[in-house]
Amino acid sequence: MQKVLLTGGSRGIGLALASAFAAKGYSLMLVDKADGALTGAIADLQRRFPGLAVEGLEINLAEPGSAALVYQHAKAKDFLPEVLVNNAGFGTYGFTWESDIQRQVDMLQLHVVTLYQLTHLFLGEMVHRNSGWIINISSISAFQPNPRLGNYGASKSFVLQFTRSLDLELQEAGLAVRAMAVCPTPVRQTSFMGTAGMERTRTFQNWMVVTPKIVVRDILRGMAKGKNLVVPGRGFPLLLKILKRLPEALLIWLSAHYLREK
Repeated sequence: MQKVLLTGGSRGIGLALASAFAAKGYSLMLVDKADGALTGAIADLQRRFPGLAVEGLEINLAEPGSAALVYQHAKAKDFLPEVLVNNAGFGTYGFTWESDIQRQVDMLQLHVVTLYQLTHLFLGEMVHRNSGWIINISSISAFQPNPRLGNYGASKSFVLQFTRSLDLELQEAGLAVRAMAVCPTPVRQTSFMGTAGMERTRTFQNWMVVTPKIVVRDILRGMAKGKNLVVPGRGFPLLLKILKRLPEALLIWLSAHYLREK
């Protein structure tokens, strides 16, 4: 039975992905913070998929050293996944000088350091058996500066560039292991908006918004086609090509417009 390990697996995109992999017969290890949501998510998955092999690990992935603990736990459980999904994340909104510095550092630890460490640790196992997927959730904000969401967008830029570079390295080495960066536009039906404090912005009230279901659909399609970059949503890959041709000043203006409070 194939195995998938998902971080941030108790809600939003992570839970939707867990459901999709469960439907395909994968066994699951869901990793998330200890806030009570993980237990409920596992119970719901077991109810919907009788006989599903699923377990959870509650850990704060924004803590230094957490990636090594996840890896050690997975090895102890003989759970070395065919698919690793680095999905855990959160956003912070507002002017940099008004933000809580520890919150910002925690976000960088989670999006950059922990993601890199988890990728590196499990990648070694995948390279050894010459199979597997690393799926790292980035964001459409990775492609340009994002006033009031600068630290988040910058961290997602790391995810995008690191993941695509990794996939090219794997291909150059002639390996069957693949890596994919997923760059959704704003996603409804998640806790991101409330956690980031973005209820009064236009970000989640425009035509580019997608749902976890759409994100999952396009991730699975991207895996089937061997893509290293997926921008979920019908027509959005074409839109991205158009946006890349626009002057940077216009891209920044558009980003600032949707991120500004109404």
